[in-house]
Amino acid sequence: MATRNTSTQRTFLTPEVTPGTMLAATKRLPNLIIMPSIVAATSPFRGQGFKYPSSQVIGKEWTGITYDGAASYGELPYILASLLGAATPSAVGTGGYLWSFSHSMTLPDSPQTYTIEHGDPTIAGRFGYALLDAMTLTLTRDSIKVNGTGIGQQWQTGFTMTRSNAVQTLTITGSPPRGTFTLT
Repeated sequence: MATRNTSTQRTFLTPEVTPGTMLAATKRLPNLIIMPSIVAATSPFRGQGFKYPSSQVIGKEWTGITYDGAASYGELPYILASLLGAATPSAVGTGGYLWSFSHSMTLPDSPQTYTIEHGDPTIAGRFGYALLDAMTLTLTRDSIKVNGTGIGQQWQTGFTMTRSNAVQTLTITGSPPRGTFTLT
């Protein structure tokens, strides 16, 4: 049986178009550690003639989520979209985006759900309808951190992750130029 090497674990997500309909997860949030875990509701059962419960009856099962990391502009829109409702970004300048979240006091919320894939090429799992339901933002002089929890549909195993870190190569031919250059 394959063992889980935590140093190679990766988590990818993608916004779902229809809540609960899983899509290939392609977005990695590098400043967040997202940890899914299996959660099951159980009911103790005490059979006739026993003083104490002798078995557990398994009820519903779902995936619990915890997340923790640096609060950055790359991660916060995903968290807020799940907490407040999906937002549409609009371009500002040459590389920035403005994310506007509108919240109604009377209309139902439409939170963004995600498909989440977690693991490595050896062993992995995934689940849909991932919904972040809590966030704590901690501000100090030295850092801004975010953490919270969420829930999702039942964990599916036997999934193979084939994604790896992106590798990009820059080749300069001839004599290296002097001065500066910009990569975008």
